[in-house]
Parts: sequence; structure tokens; C-alpha cells
Amino acid sequence: MAIASRSVAIAMAVAMIAVLTIAGTGAVFSDTTDNTGNAFATADIILYDDDTGTIMFDVAGMLPGDQVDHCVEVSYEGPNGRVTNGVNFYIPATWIDSATLADDLLITVEDGSVGAFSPVGTVTDPTTYPHCSGFISSTIVVADEPLSTFAVDYATGYGSWTPTGLGIGNPVDRSYRITVELASASTAKSESVTAVPLTWEVQAGG
Repeated sequence: MAIASRSVAIAMAVAMIAVLTIAGTGAVFSDTTDNTGNAFATADIILYDDDTGTIMFDVAGMLPGDQVDHCVEVSYEGPNGRVTNGVNFYIPATWIDSATLADDLLITVEDGSVGAFSPVGTVTDPTTYPHCSGFISSTIVVADEPLSTFAVDYATGYGSWTPTGLGIGNPVDRSYRITVELASASTAKSESVTAVPLTWEVQAGG
């Protein structure tokens, strides 16, 4: 009898829970509103120069103390009103030359205005290849740095130009004069270095 009573009590409790559960479940009203079609895109950043694929320097017959300089104009296009982290100049670490000549070639970089691209050139006939005609220097970015110890990436690179974008298709420009001198005490007779990758890089964000 005790067991039967407990069974009845349990059954009644279960039934009561079911009734309470049903009684506690009612209808609800709801509505939503949304904003569709959201999209996100990254900025376009463009850096280029006016060399049209022509080598800037192809100089032979240098003697101690000789120097040659040429110019290039670098252009930046980026988001309107956005400021970059700056344009830096360097020679990538992938270019390595252990020749004595790499120690004796001294590089000076200036930035400024005017001075469109002037290529190739010689140290013996500067009238044939104008050396940066009209260039106006504003800053010496690096002076007399040996090729062998030159900056090798953006982080260590040289720069003083921090352009603000005017929008794609609306470039801002800066001219650079590169001067290369063979040290007056050089002993690098009959040596050469080739394919030196003069590089400008701009970064923005971060």
C-alpha cells in the first residue's frame, strides 16, 4: 500500500509540473528592424616614379673623388586626407656585394622639388646627360653613406617625406637627387658593383 501511495503521489506531482509548465508558456509579440547591404574595403595606396623602366646609373671609368648625381620624381596616391607613415629610401638586404668598391661608394640622398628623372650619365661628359637640372633641395636625407652599410629595409630606411593623400588619380610628388661618389682614398681598382636596387617604400596604417 505504501508503494502504491508513493506511485500515486509521484504521478500527481508530474502532472502538476506539466500543468504549471503549460500554464507558464504563453504567446509573445515580436518585431525586427535591420540595416542591410553593409560593406567594407581596404584603401588603395600607390607609389611610383618617372623612370619609365630606365636605369638611373650606369657609370664606368670612375676615379677616386669622382661623383655623379641624377634625379627621380616619386609620386604617391592614396586616400584623400589620410596621412602615411612616410616614404623611406633603402637598398634591400637581398642585394649583397662584398667588393671593396661597396665600401668606397658613398651615397647622398636629398629630397626636394623639380628635377625630373635624369638617367645613366657619366663622370666625364656631364653635358650629355644633364645632372638634375632645376632640382631644389629641401632636406639631406642621408649623406655620404657607404653602399656596404646602407639601410636595408623600410624600418631602417631614410626619409623625411610624409605625404597626405589627395585621392587615387591625384598624385602628390617629391623629387630626389641621388649623388654617388667614389671615396678619394679608394683602392678599389678594376672593381664593379651591379644591379643595385634603389628602393622607395611607403607605409600607412598600423
